[in-house]
Amino acid sequence: MAAVAGAARNLTIQQGLHHLGAVVGVSEHHDAITGTSKQAVAFDYAQRLSEGITSGKVVIQNYYDMTMPLSSVPAAPEQAVCDNLNSSVCSVSESPSK
Repeated sequence: MAAVAGAARNLTIQQGLHHLGAVVGVSEHHDAITGTSKQAVAFDYAQRLSEGITSGKVVIQNYYDMTMPLSSVPAAPEQAVCDNLNSSVCSVSESPSK
C-alpha cells in the first residue's frame, strides 16, 4: 500500500512540475516581460503565475513528505513559504518559531 501512495505522490509531483513549467513558459512571452500586453492579458498572466506558485508549494510539500518521513510521523512538517520575498513583512519570519 505504501508503494501505491508513493507512486501517486510522485505522479502528483511530476504533474505539479509540468504545470509550473508551463506557467513559466507563458510568463516568458515578450509581452509578459515587457508589459506591452493588453490589460486582460496581463490579468491572465497574473492568474497563471498565481496558480503556478500554488502548484509549486504543493510540489515542495509533496516532495518533503516523500523524502523526509520522520520515524514517528508519516509526513514532513508543513512547509511555509513567504510570498513577498521583496518585503520585510512575512508570516514566516514574523511569527514565533514552532
